[in-house]
Amino acid sequence: MRRIKRNLITKISNIEQNELHPCTKRQGIRSFRPINKKAYFFLLDGIFAVVILVIGFMMISSNRVFVYDEVPLALVAENTMDLLSTVKINDLCDNACECSHELIETYCKSGRILNKEQSLIDYFGELYDTGKVTEADTLFSVLLDDLIRTDLFNAELVIDGNTIYTDNGKISSPNLISSKKIGFGFYENRETGVVSYWGPYIIEVNIWQ
Repeated sequence: MRRIKRNLITKISNIEQNELHPCTKRQGIRSFRPINKKAYFFLLDGIFAVVILVIGFMMISSNRVFVYDEVPLALVAENTMDLLSTVKINDLCDNACECSHELIETYCKSGRILNKEQSLIDYFGELYDTGKVTEADTLFSVLLDDLIRTDLFNAELVIDGNTIYTDNGKISSPNLISSKKIGFGFYENRETGVVSYWGPYIIEVNIWQ
């Protein structure tokens, strides 16, 4: 009897201890532990961080069209003017007027290039100054295929405020980038040997979509 009574007292004390300590395991079931305040604040910080990231992503997505449109237009206009300003006639033609570009070779052999030391953009100024606007229009339209993607962009050449070449749609286009350069130079009359100076002219290349 004493042994049985002692066992009952032991079981009762164990039950009381389990009830006083809800964090202990009892019969294979985990007791509920309340959330710590620090963990609660970390959870709120995580939620706010996710919300901020979502808002930022939406803002970037909404501006994607602007970035895609404006930056390429500026680069195309700048690169077009840089190429026309750095490539010289003698880079394309030798002394015998054998040129890598067919139309420039035609102009060279017919005597319409008076100064091979000048750049392409300055050559347009020479053509303008000597009244060969039609030749300047034709040359610029042919060079465009080598300068820009004509299926995506349109272009215009303006010298001293006068339009030499232009594509359609400039007035209705909301996106237009202009690149300008002051051009001046000289050329020599092969028959008389007289050197003439031209310019300065504002030479402008406009690019739009």
